[in-house]
Amino acid sequence: MTKKINRIDLNLLKYINKNTFYTNILLIPIIVLFGIITNKLYIFNNINTDNSAYKLFFLFCFIILFFGTIISTIYHYTMYNNNNTLFKIILKNIGLLDRYLTAPLIFLIFTILVINYFIYYSKKDTEKQLEQQKQQNIELLIIFILGVIYSIIGLIFYIYKSKYKFLSIDFITNSVNFERINDTILHTIFHFTTYVGLLLILFVYYINFDDISEWFEQNNELVNIYFILSIFIICLVISIKIFKYLNI
Repeated sequence: MTKKINRIDLNLLKYINKNTFYTNILLIPIIVLFGIITNKLYIFNNINTDNSAYKLFFLFCFIILFFGTIISTIYHYTMYNNNNTLFKIILKNIGLLDRYLTAPLIFLIFTILVINYFIYYSKKDTEKQLEQQKQQNIELLIIFILGVIYSIIGLIFYIYKSKYKFLSIDFITNSVNFERINDTILHTIFHFTTYVGLLLILFVYYINFDDISEWFEQNNELVNIYFILSIFIICLVISIKIFKYLNI
């Protein structure tokens, strides 16, 4: 009977982890779409809205997404490195902000965006729309729901993989528990499905953003309360995560 192998060479795991690292390329179109949407509110001024809370929310989210992508890339690049120099230690600690801060914030931001869209879709007046517009709205809703489903599937993979998360890495023997491969593979699947989901969600936002902004502008008081509350929740999460990260 063949003896079960429960340790593998760490370099093999690093090689497998490249798949996870390279999936961050999918974040580029997500940043670009979010940037275009933010530009519509600020630089190009294509959207006729004076709601400062609405504008601030999207600018705030874009900044978090932009720096979150950089930190995520650092995190996955240094994930299985042996931190034997000061530079590597600093880089590793910067990357850890992905797990403790920016990744949860990006999850929170897209949760708010999903709620935004469903509020907009359920409240908007469709009676005056042409049949072609109604059909397009239904098609965009299907794409949006598909994006939400993909994101949920990604979260399920992330939750499932957590049982492999704390398996040890031995830098002395340069080996790692064999089941740590499962963690890396599931993490790659989590990236693919979630990023595709977020991209579909943002695509629908981009197509419908003028109408969404117009609807929120017509409900100015509600929007102010909602987006100020959203910004407050994001700031609260940032504070909690920073305190947890610094062990305060």
